[in-house]
Amino acid sequence: AMRRSTTAANTRIAPESLEASNIQVPIEMINMLLAVRAYAANQTAITTISDTASRLINEVGMPL
Repeated sequence: AMRRSTTAANTRIAPESLEASNIQVPIEMINMLLAVRAYAANQTAITTISDTASRLINEVGMPL
């Protein structure tokens, strides 16, 4: 369900203040590194399967 926006009466403006970040940079960096490693592992698996299939087709498909 969507939340309703805050009314102007409940809103305060704090001049010359910094807005806090809504993410945790170290955790996001770790998650990105894990995603890159998983992608690389999948790429290696796909390449290995493709090479194996090509070799199988070339060797088994050759006439005697």
